[in-house]
Amino acid sequence: MSLIIGFILGYIISRSSFDFSTGIKQAYLYKNTNLTKAFMLLLALNMIIVFILKIIFNFYNINLISNISNTNDISILTLVGSFIIGIYIIITSNCASGILFDLAKGKLKGLIRVIFFIIGSVIGYIVLISFNKTNLFTKFSTKIFLPNYLSYLTSLICSLLILFIFYLIVIKYEHRYQKQNFNLKINNNIDNRLVNSSSKDYLIIKHITRYL
Repeated sequence: MSLIIGFILGYIISRSSFDFSTGIKQAYLYKNTNLTKAFMLLLALNMIIVFILKIIFNFYNINLISNISNTNDISILTLVGSFIIGIYIIITSNCASGILFDLAKGKLKGLIRVIFFIIGSVIGYIVLISFNKTNLFTKFSTKIFLPNYLSYLTSLICSLLILFIFYLIVIKYEHRYQKQNFNLKINNNIDNRLVNSSSKDYLIIKHITRYL
């Protein structure tokens, strides 16, 4: 099942040139939020589909949805790792899906990134095992699985509300820079008109003074 979903998702990403990191990068560097909104829509659909599957599986007494035992620990290492991967995304302009996308296109940089991505993943896994054995990690790490504290429906509603709030922030961010660009274009047009009118006045005066 995972392999089939992976093939479908890979085909969609390759055909649409959709890269998860590019959506964030374009919003920050180029003020383009189209991919960011598409990513949010994908997350919302994913939440709804998982919720529907959970209802179906419960009806047939099938336990395929992860529980807290399958949830990874959250600690200060999560914040540090997020910061490091953010720097990596800005430098390389790709995340894991983007690397595979470049590799499928036959780009050499995609192959180089895949090699170092594998090396980094192995090193990261070894470091994670060593951190799991330290008292600092076990003391400040925890597992969070919302359905254990809330129902699946409540967890879905809360997650969609949080996602909707982020969507409103993105829309406001987009409108803010669109307004700035609109004002900048107006000012540039006014300046160009002033320059053109000044040059015309200069030519008229120069033409008159020739006969004085």
